[in-house]
Amino acid sequence: MTACPFTRGRTITRCLDDLARDHPSIRALEVGRIRSVTETTGHSTKHIACHPAVATLVSVDASAATRKPALEVVAAEHHGKIEFVDADAIAWLADADPAVVGTFDFIYLDGLNDADFCLKVLALAATVAAPGAIIIQDDTDGPPNVVKGDRVKPYAYGHPELFEVLADVPHDVTCHGMLVLRMP
Repeated sequence: MTACPFTRGRTITRCLDDLARDHPSIRALEVGRIRSVTETTGHSTKHIACHPAVATLVSVDASAATRKPALEVVAAEHHGKIEFVDADAIAWLADADPAVVGTFDFIYLDGLNDADFCLKVLALAATVAAPGAIIIQDDTDGPPNVVKGDRVKPYAYGHPELFEVLADVPHDVTCHGMLVLRMP
């Protein structure tokens, strides 16, 4: 994967396509869901759940109110793939059922706009990631008020034993940049 500007949806799809070559039945995790159907036209829930290789999408968000807009942007035939978890992501990941540790092939992180929160979520997400999993942290190259990448990017680049940086996607009209990582 090369570092070049893609739309959010194309980056997610390309990563899932790459994974599907070796994992025909992908187990995915998403932290943070759409807030309203007018928020975006290319939200992660839709692109992940509708990918043919995704068997399961566990979608974690602190607000149960995000379920309805998420289902509105996902085609009905894919609703059964989605398991909604209404919980604080840090608490859910920290207390993850041992049965899910190391099982997620694809993880998409788009939680709070808080640098410390995002770093904690990335570290915890790594504990539930399967070997070779792809993790995408969204909003890592945004305007000054978007701080998700402020701690995540230096941490990921500074720990090559934990993460291989596949792409550092600059911001474009669809998102504020993304950091695409692979677990060893």
